[in-house]
Amino acid sequence: MVDVRNNNGGFVNAYALDVLARRGYLYFQNRNGSGQPIAARSQLGQRALEAPTILPTNQHSLSDAEDFTEGYRSLKLGTVVGKPTAGWIVYTSNVPLIDGTTIQLPGTLVTTSTGEKMEMSPRPVDIRIDRPLGGELFRQGPPARRVGRGATEADQLAAFRKQGPIDRNGQTAVVSPLITWVPML
Repeated sequence: MVDVRNNNGGFVNAYALDVLARRGYLYFQNRNGSGQPIAARSQLGQRALEAPTILPTNQHSLSDAEDFTEGYRSLKLGTVVGKPTAGWIVYTSNVPLIDGTTIQLPGTLVTTSTGEKMEMSPRPVDIRIDRPLGGELFRQGPPARRVGRGATEADQLAAFRKQGPIDRNGQTAVVSPLITWVPML
């Protein structure tokens, strides 16, 4: 699970996406055939996760979290779940003033690979999950609101939990709510 909920920016998306997008092509195994094959890239220190992932987002994911979400979707790295991002992606640059101070002004437009402007355009989710305020405290699940083809969000979430997210190779990802993978860059 790569969790970008409540992430308000920075610039690490390119580095993290690079690690997630690296694909394995070699495995190591004992010559006598004992033991399980292990992913070679990771063993060689080539920062590669080589495992299925899922990406939770929410309305408080903005700026770099939105870049990351767009890259994650474009590269088909896994399923995006939760709520759409904020749509608050603005790149600024320092502009010096005559008194020696600086201000930051927007100067770079960010677009998707298809040319869509990302500013004021929240990144969508594959599976929307709404949690009521205090819902976990009272053990309430997502609200039963009708979405697409007559299924409720609760039905979609139950099916998702049963099947699990599918990674880029069509395999079911293993998801634990207690573990969040964070790249060490």
